[in-house]
Amino acid sequence: MFRDVSGRIRVGAFQCAEHEFAVIEPEYTGLPAGVIERRYDPDAPGGRPKHVLITADHRQIGGPVPWPEGDAILARASDYPTLFDASFPAPPPAPEPEPLQKPAAPAEPRGTTIAALRAEVAAMRQALIDAGVWKVSQ
Repeated sequence: MFRDVSGRIRVGAFQCAEHEFAVIEPEYTGLPAGVIERRYDPDAPGGRPKHVLITADHRQIGGPVPWPEGDAILARASDYPTLFDASFPAPPPAPEPEPLQKPAAPAEPRGTTIAALRAEVAAMRQALIDAGVWKVSQ
């Protein structure tokens, strides 16, 4: 099935933007004036080819069957992914980020035992009392 809708082209499982399709299939004439969508399926269910054009005012009109340009596009459907990749190569992968650096050890290691913490808290308390910030009531 071939489908051209609002700037997107779909041929079988392949799809791309209309401007990209113009690069890999320069012979494609695009949508006729006043048409916003085209669906062409020469192998539609029921054995009857289907070619529908949808106008800007959402009327459906039949397109020519067979549609030689559509048949040629569908015949090349398996070529489009390769043509696309050759015309629009993927960008190179982003460089790996630098590993995080381990923070440097503190200049003066602090005590980690309960006794060391109690002594540190007592010293801080005494410094606050000496500075007059902490009043001790009796």
